[in-house]
Amino acid sequence: SLKGQAWEAVCHPGHINKYALFTELCLKLAKKDGLVALVLPSSFIGGPLYDRLRAHIRSKAEVLLLGSVVGRDDIFVDVSQDISILMARAGREHERSRTVSFG
Repeated sequence: SLKGQAWEAVCHPGHINKYALFTELCLKLAKKDGLVALVLPSSFIGGPLYDRLRAHIRSKAEVLLLGSVVGRDDIFVDVSQDISILMARAGREHERSRTVSFG
């Protein structure tokens, strides 16, 4: 669990969301060099309230793949928002020069 105000690393006050906390937990529990794959709402990619989450991901993992799911109705029957796939290697900071695959 997150202790004290640790949620502030991934969320803004008044805008705490479960998937940001889940992402933080996954990166914390993953072994060094372990792969973490997440299905997340696409809003985390550019939404202004997710800058802390994006910065946290880059500081704790090397982003390998960021992809959009098209035809989500065929995969998730009751999902109404756009979703993305994030794959990252835990335990290392993302270097700006590293190429990310956009699948």
